[in-house]
Amino acid sequence: METNQKWFATRILHDASNPDVEVEVQIGFPEPWEDGLWRCVFRVEGLTVGETQYGVGADVLSAINGAQDAIAKQFRESGRRFSWGPLEGETGI
Repeated sequence: METNQKWFATRILHDASNPDVEVEVQIGFPEPWEDGLWRCVFRVEGLTVGETQYGVGADVLSAINGAQDAIAKQFRESGRRFSWGPLEGETGI
């Protein structure tokens, strides 16, 4: 992962069973990739090892949506519940 990655969106979530545990979702700027596709970098710090991953799509918006879908899948597969602001059990993603 690039150490100077710029994130255009971040969100802090709290583990619903332990509010002191935070997870930070980070989404970067989409960029042209290969074969006319776009990719959007993201990572979830505190849920996984925080490795950089990508959502891929036919254009900028679909790459962002791909990143959000992949993030939501990570939360579902973790089996944990998270809270965003006053919304217990809701990530907003």
